[in-house]
Amino acid sequence: MGAAAAVRAAAVGGVDEDAVARALAPHGIDAAAICAQADRFDGYMADAAVDAGWQQVSTGELSMFYQHEAWSSVHSFRARCTLTCPPENLVACAREFDLIKTWNKHCSESLLLAEPGPMEVTAFATLAIPWPLPNADVLAGAIGVDALDEYGVLVVEMTTPKGPPPGVTMPPTWGKHMKVELMPNSYIMFEPLAPATPGGPMRTRVCMSVHSDAGIKNLPSLVITFVLKILAPYIFREVVRVVDHAFTDPASQLAARIRSRPELYSVVRTRIAEHMAAAAAGVGMDVGAGAGAGAAGAGGGEKGAAGGRPLSPSALGDVVVVGNLDDLPGPDGTLARVR
Repeated sequence: MGAAAAVRAAAVGGVDEDAVARALAPHGIDAAAICAQADRFDGYMADAAVDAGWQQVSTGELSMFYQHEAWSSVHSFRARCTLTCPPENLVACAREFDLIKTWNKHCSESLLLAEPGPMEVTAFATLAIPWPLPNADVLAGAIGVDALDEYGVLVVEMTTPKGPPPGVTMPPTWGKHMKVELMPNSYIMFEPLAPATPGGPMRTRVCMSVHSDAGIKNLPSLVITFVLKILAPYIFREVVRVVDHAFTDPASQLAARIRSRPELYSVVRTRIAEHMAAAAAGVGMDVGAGAGAGAAGAGGGEKGAAGGRPLSPSALGDVVVVGNLDDLPGPDGTLARVR
């Protein structure tokens, strides 16, 4: 509560930013790091709002986009789709990363290496890549954030860390396959939508952007085609199958994981219900107006907070640093808000 008091004082009295940081530090809260995270998530919202600069390669239930600069070894892929299921099911598909190998035949290994928090993990995967390239190893750190109040979405940030977590034993294949890094500005957004018809099931709009670097400027066209035309559509079909069946089968591993993590999935379920109720009442974010909505009608506006409620860092307690709140008093608008 001391941290909450310090933030409240900042919000009400316009305390200097450095003074707020010093007040939060004894409580284990790095104000600068949290504000930096908020800025990153603000960027994701703006990035997801438009598809300018991307080459659209497919339309329909799954829209795929590709982006590459000739001088760069970074190859970027974006997918957009709307699925008939609640966001918590898709959050589970991503969060329970070690189960991916049970439903994705192109993933020969998927491991959770570290779990600092309910929605903060370091994960490892091996993907089967077509000849002439070897299989690919991907090491990724991910953190999930609740931005429902600010942008109407849940967001998962994904980036390859500098190395494996300390003390973790990597699988025997580590160092033998091609390494693919997830570069900054890689994310997944889950936007809850009202049912298509009254009384129908909830829907979720998804935007996934991945910037990958295997150190190869000119990937063989076969590999690009594999990702865009085979791997992505296959994963889409499998995710549809999983959300249609796995979460209604009490014996399924995903359903068991949801039951075993009430500190995550109960919170996600409650927050989505609150958001949908507020949207239906015309309060706060409008359903369908979030940053995941795509180039048409997306964004959620320029005003508002970046970052939202981190679902993971327990050190935050009841304090949420969101940054750039124009409607709170302060010398520069960069403040913290108390729930």
